Amino acid sequence: MHVDRVAPWRRRATASIAVASLGLVGLPAQSAPGDALLSALPAARTGSAFALPSVGGEVPGLDLELDRDIANDRVDVLGLRDRSPYAGTAVGDYHGNHWRARLGWGAWQGEFTGWRRALQDRGDTHPLRSWQGAVQVRLGASDAGSSAQGAWALRASAWGNSAPLLTRRTAGSLNVDGLSAELTDLQIRRARDRQWQLDLIGSRQALGLRWSGFAGAGTSRVRNDGVAARSTVAGCSFQLDFGRERLVATPDAGCQDALIFVIPNRVLPYDAQAETTYRARFAHLGGSVRLSEGDWTLALGYEYQRWRREGIDALVTSRGGVVYDLNHTLIGELGWSPLAGMQWLLRGQYMQHQWLGELPLAYNTLTASRFSQRYGFVSAGLRVSF
Repeated sequence: MHVDRVAPWRRRATASIAVASLGLVGLPAQSAPGDALLSALPAARTGSAFALPSVGGEVPGLDLELDRDIANDRVDVLGLRDRSPYAGTAVGDYHGNHWRARLGWGAWQGEFTGWRRALQDRGDTHPLRSWQGAVQVRLGASDAGSSAQGAWALRASAWGNSAPLLTRRTAGSLNVDGLSAELTDLQIRRARDRQWQLDLIGSRQALGLRWSGFAGAGTSRVRNDGVAARSTVAGCSFQLDFGRERLVATPDAGCQDALIFVIPNRVLPYDAQAETTYRARFAHLGGSVRLSEGDWTLALGYEYQRWRREGIDALVTSRGGVVYDLNHTLIGELGWSPLAGMQWLLRGQYMQHQWLGELPLAYNTLTASRFSQRYGFVSAGLRVSF
């Protein structure tokens, strides 16, 4: 017989809730992807595959790019995975595709990028989708020619990530007076983040090289539609839903005479909703240098980033944990143009703390420790210019 009953809770709960396991081992973090290579000057072009018509006396330039991203033991040229506790495993493997469209017209430039990613965490694969949109304008210049040697630019951008369901198997437990639950898996439903960012960029041609520097700041918001878990209580399977005010444990239909448990958040050791959603601010700076020689281009960029998360970081510190609020990122890019309007690209990215900032949705009070690892991945693709 199935009886719906709200169980009374009189004593403080003690528990080991493995919400931390939703930290997605192998996820990286930084500001908007590719920021280390920001430039105020238009990208050097090797002709056009197809000439676009003039608009208002200006000939727009359109670049379309498609890349494949990958991280695993076979492409770990820096040996980062060899020094990881997950060396020799698929944990942290990453693969995905991204495409970019960039339109330049006079002093203005707009772009949009989309990603489809998959990250491996033990037996689970986490699919994510990411996007970035930006508008950039050169200051004090109405056309590319007047700023060929140097320029300043202002860039406004927005970017974000989302995952329909992040699931992680766990052997954690939840022990409250009257309820002893063995957890089998944890879920974050419709996890997502969104960032807004403003940057000032300066670039100059000198010594046969293009030098660029940038500084900027932004805001972030991380949200989800709920935290849940599957558990076993006295041999019966339960669905646990961690709400904003209470935990509701509902037995499966096949369980006879099982109760529905309702537990106020105040008696739980963690408020799963509050500790997986937050607002944050961030600032970053960096620079790059680019060499163009015939059909070849070589670029190296660096970015330093600092984050401040509301409430989350204070809780991590109060529990004796380590807060990861800064990151160093290096990006190297090699380009080869065998034909006019076509460029093959090979790009490598290194992060001091894996995916810190680039995927804010993966950071919370109980996953912070997962960001101690260094990380890197490579991308290969083709850019076509019109």
